Amino acid sequence: MAFPGGRYEPTDEDLIRTAMREAQEEIGLRLTDVKVAGLLSELFIPPSNFLVQPVVAYIPYRPEFFPDPREVEKVLEVPLHEIQDKSIIGSSEIQVAGSFIQAPHYLIQNYKVWGATAMMISELLDVLNV
Repeated sequence: MAFPGGRYEPTDEDLIRTAMREAQEEIGLRLTDVKVAGLLSELFIPPSNFLVQPVVAYIPYRPEFFPDPREVEKVLEVPLHEIQDKSIIGSSEIQVAGSFIQAPHYLIQNYKVWGATAMMISELLDVLNV
């Protein structure tokens, strides 16, 4: 479970453009009406050795999605009130580098969302003060 994203390419003018390009490539988002609201904190992801720059953007209407089946199995639409519900926050034991750890997660539409994606959701809720 992840948000659209990918590697910066030399043709991208900046990381915001990288995020927009990846959203277009992965879920077929038409970028003409996309408005960038801001950035979340950079996040280092050890397994991939990537430093991620989350970009928060919106469209003032419900978009159509055209997911690339080579990259996306399913698109979940999640209303803000659903991720605001504190009862969906839990913890699971996962194996990381040969050790078992307790990792927080969000249970969203029967999917456990953890790791970097959960951290981005948590920060977004904090920034929105919800």
